[in-house]
Amino acid sequence: MAQKGSPQLMYGLNRSFILQCIREHGTISRSRISRLTGISMPTVTGIVDRLVSEDIVKETGKGESTGGRRPTLVCYNLDYGRVIGVDLGSEKVKIAVADLGGHIITLGEKSIWSWDDRSKLEKVIEGIEEVLREIPNYDPLRSALGVGVPGVVDYKSGSVSFAPLFPSWQNYPLREILETELKIPAYLDNDVYAAAWGEYSFGAAKEAKSSLFILVSRGIGSGLITDGKIYRGATGAAGEIGYTLVDRSNLHMNFGEKGCLESLCSTSAMASKAKEAVKRGESPLLKQLCNDDISALTPEIVCQAAIQNDPVASAIVEESREYLAVAIANAVSIVNPEMIVLGGDLAGLPDVEELFVEPLKALIKSHVSHFPTITLSSLTTNAVIYGAIVFALDLIQERLVGTAI
Repeated sequence: MAQKGSPQLMYGLNRSFILQCIREHGTISRSRISRLTGISMPTVTGIVDRLVSEDIVKETGKGESTGGRRPTLVCYNLDYGRVIGVDLGSEKVKIAVADLGGHIITLGEKSIWSWDDRSKLEKVIEGIEEVLREIPNYDPLRSALGVGVPGVVDYKSGSVSFAPLFPSWQNYPLREILETELKIPAYLDNDVYAAAWGEYSFGAAKEAKSSLFILVSRGIGSGLITDGKIYRGATGAAGEIGYTLVDRSNLHMNFGEKGCLESLCSTSAMASKAKEAVKRGESPLLKQLCNDDISALTPEIVCQAAIQNDPVASAIVEESREYLAVAIANAVSIVNPEMIVLGGDLAGLPDVEELFVEPLKALIKSHVSHFPTITLSSLTTNAVIYGAIVFALDLIQERLVGTAI
């Protein structure tokens, strides 16, 4: 094992810096790598030449001359390996395969519905195995897995300590199980943290120094990125905004019961309110749009009816966005983010800008001392997937450095 200050350690650190530089800047010359990293030109040349010989980096031609010979350009070999990103839900799982630049090659969904958590996990593993079999020339030594989990995750050990949608997962060694079954390294984290990291890496928050991602789907959660890091709190449970209370009358209720934010304005709460209204005979339009099948009422249908000025649907949307506005205004006052990104199923609703984003801005603006940029996720419903992909990319890079020391 390399000791502090040893040649092996210095080589590993320099190799890591150089790989990260190439990954971030794309096509680049050896001399520019040296300037950006502060690593001497002979060291850069030696490490880059070795990376080229290992097929991790490839030469792509000549750059522009600045007075001498035209420099040879290099770039990350995006096809050296593959990463798999997983967005784990309670009823379905999204699985993506991406190259080493994070570009999605395939993306699919698989139903994992079951009454039993073990059966759900078996279906998840089956789905990932199916995807792995379809990767041409798949090599587990050049692959990694990233997973966004709907719960509190110890990202260091990969165990799940609390997951409401998977009630039997308490201190559950999920990473160990996945690595044992799939034979590839895995990185697990909370799904909203993954979404926030995906938006920071690839999406709307890429240029923001601090951003708060708020996911509004069946549940509600948030992830804060500040100074290039995920804020996790004392026990890794920071950002559970869906469990916040918006009325003191709810203090007598138990944790997570009716009265918390997500029970009032999640997309599933919107659908539930619409179903109850139709049962009471209050909205002929909602009944018509779901073809008299109340079970088919979705938040998308609620928004369609609201755009058509249906009073019941409009009231549901208004109530939902007002509760959401209270939560966002409070969050802005507490963490002072530069940007708020709204994502999850909310981002895919019809006319979401008109029904939610613009009214939210108007509601919040007069209640905060610093008004942040408020925008929809540019990754829409795939933010978790992109975050999981970045987790896997970081894991691949660690392996590319570690195997050379």
